Amino acid sequence: DVVIVIDVLRCTSSIISALTNGANTIIPVQTVSAARSLAAKHPQYLLAGERRGVKPTGFILGNSPLEFTRNRVAGKTVIMTTTSGTAAFARVKGHPYVLVGAFLNAAAVAQTAITLSELNHLNISFALSGKRGSFSLEDFLGAGAIIHHFALAELTYSDTAYASLLAFNHLSPTLYASLCEGTHAQTLIDL
Repeated sequence: DVVIVIDVLRCTSSIISALTNGANTIIPVQTVSAARSLAAKHPQYLLAGERRGVKPTGFILGNSPLEFTRNRVAGKTVIMTTTSGTAAFARVKGHPYVLVGAFLNAAAVAQTAITLSELNHLNISFALSGKRGSFSLEDFLGAGAIIHHFALAELTYSDTAYASLLAFNHLSPTLYASLCEGTHAQTLIDL
C-alpha cells in the first residue's frame, strides 16, 4: 500500500514544517537512545523530539512545529524521536511508499497518494499514530481531511475511512475548537 502516516498534534506537522523551512532530511527513530546514538555518529545532525510532550535533555528541538524555523533547520538533517509519531513510522517501515500527512498538507498528500496508487496499482492506507497507540480524535480528523481531497478520484472507502471523512466534514466549521476538546490536545494545553 501507499501509507500515509498521521500524527497531527505535532510529529507529522513538525516534519512538514521542518521540510517547508528547508530541512534536508528528517530521520525518524523510535527511541531516545537510538536518536542519541545516531547523533553521536553524526554530530552535525540536529536532535529533535519529545517524551510525554517534553523535550529530552540535550535535544536541540522539541516537537512543536513552531520550533522548526528556517533559521534553525535550513540545510540540516534532523533526527526525530517522539512518543507516538515516530513509532507509527516504524510500524510501516518496508512499505514502498510512506507519506507524511497532516492538516498542513492534506491536499498535496492526497494528490500524491492518488498518483502513486494509480501508477503502481496500490491501495492507500493510513497509519494513525494516536496517543501512545490509542485512538485520537485529531489523527482521525486529519485522515478525514486528506480523504476529503480524494473527492475527484474513483476510490472505494473502508467504513473507518468513510467515518473519518464524515466526521471531518461535520466538524470542519469548528475544527480548531473541536480539536482542542480531544484528550491529547488537552494534555498539550496543560503542558
